[in-house]
Amino acid sequence: MVTLDRLVNVLGGYGVRRCCCPVSRDVPVRDVVVRDPGESRELRGDVYLAVGAESVGAAVALAAAARA
Repeated sequence: MVTLDRLVNVLGGYGVRRCCCPVSRDVPVRDVVVRDPGESRELRGDVYLAVGAESVGAAVALAAAARA
């Protein structure tokens, strides 16, 4: 298990950025889900990677729907 801080630091090297996070970066992360536009199943996870989202607003809405 890693902390949110560690995940943000590692993915930041690849250009990923955190745009909405109501919790401390010290929380443990157990599940990370990645957006797949071709997938229709419902996603649930601690962190939602909104790869290819149309906008920041859309990414936040998708993350909220995933309860991330």
